[in-house]
Amino acid sequence: MTPTELELQLDGMVGPTHHFGGLSFGNRASMRHAGWQSRPRQAARQGLAKMRQVLALGIPQAVLPPLPRPEVGFLRQVGFRGSDAEVLTQAAASAPYLLRLAMSSAFMWTANVATVIPSRESADGRCHVVVANLVATPHRALEGSARAAMLRHLFRDPARVVVHDPLPPNPVLSDEGAANHCRLGARPADRGWHLFVYGRAHDTPKRDLPRAFPARQTYEASMAVARLGQLHLDRGVFVRQHPRAIDAGAFHNDVVMVGDGARLLLHEYCLVEQATVVRTLQRDFPALRVSQVAQRDLNAWCELAKPLKRKGKFPDTQTELRLVQVIPLLFSMTVSQ
Repeated sequence: MTPTELELQLDGMVGPTHHFGGLSFGNRASMRHAGWQSRPRQAARQGLAKMRQVLALGIPQAVLPPLPRPEVGFLRQVGFRGSDAEVLTQAAASAPYLLRLAMSSAFMWTANVATVIPSRESADGRCHVVVANLVATPHRALEGSARAAMLRHLFRDPARVVVHDPLPPNPVLSDEGAANHCRLGARPADRGWHLFVYGRAHDTPKRDLPRAFPARQTYEASMAVARLGQLHLDRGVFVRQHPRAIDAGAFHNDVVMVGDGARLLLHEYCLVEQATVVRTLQRDFPALRVSQVAQRDLNAWCELAKPLKRKGKFPDTQTELRLVQVIPLLFSMTVSQ
């Protein structure tokens, strides 16, 4: 890595209005935990502990503070009047769902904030940050403009970093940010490949779409992000997420795939025509190592992890140790180089 290049870890802080609102249709955990008691302060401390651990590893770490919540401006736009307190009181009495949207602290999930195209892969030699519009879910669609302003405050030199506003709030341009994108490259200083994963395109046949839950990311949005980021055309790979993964609750592709450097880890039902995609990537990037997790192996892990699913309970130390021992084995079941 040259002195002019920096790989920065961004984490979002949990806000004081954090609650389990069940607002994310297609996110099985969100739907299942609706109405649970939340502990915003404890959650914020857990996030800070994780950030300190990353920083201790020598990785530059930045913190994105909570967005202003409740989003009283949103409630005023839908007709509530008076002081802030009066607006909140009216919304609580007559539109509790809208109030939950305005109170959401889901902005903590920073993987959805934006997609980043590094300067080395952009045509103008600048780093491009394209803020996600998140129009697939009504609570997260409120985040874009405030996040763009925050990122412009963090990256103040437009000669080096360009922060783009979210795409227009149109369903055909539904963009979920970096949760459906990963960059692969042998070294940070080398030109890499950008893997964009979408769930649907405007012409995707209905029979090929998920049946239980919506596909959030669109092909049109992924292409628009690549154009805004001035990504070199030969460095973008656009593939469709498997509808089976979406119906299983993988509302974002980072639930079933993670890639960094020369490693790619993915579930066997992550992508449509996955074998062809992997062969193409390895042809263009021979150093890429791919690990695929089979569903049967994941089922075995889930059986071992069942204590984690018990409401209000935590696994004992022995179970935790068994989980720690088995996870690396499962993630290396099928490795091709």
